[in-house]
Amino acid sequence: MKNTEAFRVVKEEQSQSIARLIYAIAVGIYIVWLNHAPVNITSTMPELKLGNWLLAFIAIFTLSILLHVRMFPKPMLIRQVIAILGDIGCITVGMYVFGEMGNVFFALYLWVVIGNGLRFGEKHLIFAQTLSLLGFLFVIWMNSFWQNHLPLTIGLLLSLIILPVFFRFMILRLREVHEKLEQQFHAVEYAASHDALTNLENRRAFLLHLENLLARVKRKGWYGAILYIDLDGFKLINDTHGHKYGDEVLVLVASRISELLREEDIFSRLGGDEFVIALEEIVPESELIEKNMLTIIEKINKSFVEPINVLGEELIVKLSTGVALIDADVKNTDELLDHADKAMYRVKASKK
Repeated sequence: MKNTEAFRVVKEEQSQSIARLIYAIAVGIYIVWLNHAPVNITSTMPELKLGNWLLAFIAIFTLSILLHVRMFPKPMLIRQVIAILGDIGCITVGMYVFGEMGNVFFALYLWVVIGNGLRFGEKHLIFAQTLSLLGFLFVIWMNSFWQNHLPLTIGLLLSLIILPVFFRFMILRLREVHEKLEQQFHAVEYAASHDALTNLENRRAFLLHLENLLARVKRKGWYGAILYIDLDGFKLINDTHGHKYGDEVLVLVASRISELLREEDIFSRLGGDEFVIALEEIVPESELIEKNMLTIIEKINKSFVEPINVLGEELIVKLSTGVALIDADVKNTDELLDHADKAMYRVKASKK
């Protein structure tokens, strides 16, 4: 999940750099036009000669950020901060240099503020908005055009305050909706792969794990194993005490066995009172895996020697466990489960 988010942020920085490059080209065209514009237009821009320096800076800054993103394709807060500082600085200088004709740059303040908010979040939006307000106030202070057109100046200043605030709330709302949808997706995904009663992985999810395990065994030529577990006399518990007790027994059995296993081992409920365990570990010698499985079976049997408390009643729960070895000769998961199932029934029959 983190890698996906990091990739998204880097892609956003790359797209932002490309947009900045397009902006630099547009500024260049604008400066060329102004250099050839009538005198009555350029007379209001005593600092027009600085425009060429501004264009050079924008070009170098744009290419530097783009190159840095390509060379270091990972999220960097310092790079994002520098990008915002550079963008706002260029816009502010552009508005100052071009005087009355610089008002076309004002929309770029909003572009930088809202764009960073949508790309990187609320903190970036607030940072960019603060810098934009400071930059525009500097332009107002330095340029008589904005001082002489107060209604326009105040209107733009208010838009620089109000619009980002609106987008800030929109971003927060979108984030809430996104998180809610993500939670719903994970809930549906979890329900599709887990047993509702015991919260163990269900048959479908287990078979996917088992296919991967079988593929690993065949690829390496090593060995693995599964345990097929069935509760003895479970039907009698249901008939005598009711399904409520039967369900509680299944939950307690699942919980107790889970505590005996490693986190990486796969423990699933196939259905009814049938459970299955697959060791994630594979080993080069069959004797090692058999020893591991016998150790687990011994632990499981010991944990059910004493009666368990089920809704205030002491019930004796016994298990029958069959083992199936996974080797390169096993054709598929169905064959493997069939071997384990038959081994379990042989154990169950030996108790009668």
